[in-house]
Amino acid sequence: MLPWGMRFINLVLVLASSARCLAADRAADVYGTICSICHQSSGQGLAGTIPRLAGRVDRIASTTTGRQYLGTLILYGMNGKIAVDGSMISGVMPSFSYLSDETLAATLNHVVRLDSQIKVKAFTPAEIRELRRTEPLSGSAVHALRDALKIDDNSP
Repeated sequence: MLPWGMRFINLVLVLASSARCLAADRAADVYGTICSICHQSSGQGLAGTIPRLAGRVDRIASTTTGRQYLGTLILYGMNGKIAVDGSMISGVMPSFSYLSDETLAATLNHVVRLDSQIKVKAFTPAEIRELRRTEPLSGSAVHALRDALKIDDNSP
């Protein structure tokens, strides 16, 4: 029989692993229930109408400013015209600020893994918490952030 200290450590490790699995399951559920309505379950979107996420979000999330933009985007939404895959798309992405920091971070991590080409540091609830503002940003203000980042045609 393991000593009490080792049993406690094993229990903590099992609980931590379970929490990560639950967060991943919750993120897949959130994506499947909310995000896939527009962006499709594969993250491919609808050409010329809804931007694809798969194979694009990972590149944006690989920079500090890109991570801040993605966190702000999922928190506050965005509206306006954007160029994606050679097409101009005019639309609105709603705010998801009603979801917890944990859920938003896990959902961003799920999205980053859709057809990912590069390894990206995982989003944390603390990053999302840092981006929350007492006065929410408007969709057009988030669009201005996107423009300032000069996100290319192959980005969300």
